[in-house]
Amino acid sequence: MDKHLNVGIYIIEILTLGMYPDELAVIREYIQNSTDSITTAIDQGILGDSEGRVTIHMDDTKRSITISDNGTGINPELAVDILTSIGDSNKDGESTAGFRGIGRLAGIAYCDQLSFKTSNRGSNKYITVHFDCKTIRHLIKNHRITKSHIDDMVNCISILPTIF
Repeated sequence: MDKHLNVGIYIIEILTLGMYPDELAVIREYIQNSTDSITTAIDQGILGDSEGRVTIHMDDTKRSITISDNGTGINPELAVDILTSIGDSNKDGESTAGFRGIGRLAGIAYCDQLSFKTSNRGSNKYITVHFDCKTIRHLIKNHRITKSHIDDMVNCISILPTIF
């Protein structure tokens, strides 16, 4: 008997709108990820105790928010696996704010487009993982008609490698 785990796309709704009831919770999640990255950078001696920075830029014209930090970032070679995983995190939940590996997905419930651009010190490239959240929400809404599964979400993710 061939075993197969069939995961419906409603799991994304549960992990986004179900856990993050408003858009302010999304911003909190992203700031927590930034502070975790900064804490790691301080622990590794990359930053001094008072050198960590989180910057929030809001653009009313584009209706966008950009949150950036000067923490450790993610190695571009590992970024796709890390940023597209669901419920898989190497954070311990004791020395970090996050630990479940789902916080970055919170924006799917509130954004039309969601991008994570990352690099790390010593790397000459960065990578952008982009989620088409509007289409993901459409898949969730029309699940009963289309029988969408979580595998269908893969078509809503694009990877943009870039070299400095």
